[in-house]
Amino acid sequence: MIHVREDGSRVVRLTPGKRVLFLTKDLETIRQQLRGELDLRMEDVDPADLLDDINTDVMTPAWVCFD
Repeated sequence: MIHVREDGSRVVRLTPGKRVLFLTKDLETIRQQLRGELDLRMEDVDPADLLDDINTDVMTPAWVCFD
């Protein structure tokens, strides 16, 4: 969610209580996140452990992008 600070700058932050699903190369880590057993934060993840070249167009149907 994009929020505007008092100084006019914009920041992206999650709604309280929401989580980010980190798509890691380790399938068990993904499973643990989906089961709610593991709640990762950016500082917990080495970028080298993340999957790359993810096609989000395939993951998100077009209809969710339009009002």
